Amino acid sequence: CGVRSAIPTSSLHYKLFERFLTVTEFMAIDLYGQITVRLQLARVSLCKGA
Repeated sequence: CGVRSAIPTSSLHYKLFERFLTVTEFMAIDLYGQITVRLQLARVSLCKGA
């Protein structure tokens, strides 16, 4: 990622920023997974209803 290389690695801010990025990515992936599962369930129920 280009953003990470722009920040100095030796600083405390970088460590905090990287941790924040990791948590944000994890939450985004988790949310995306939940949405995908719900969409698939909705599609299946629509197919069964039709």
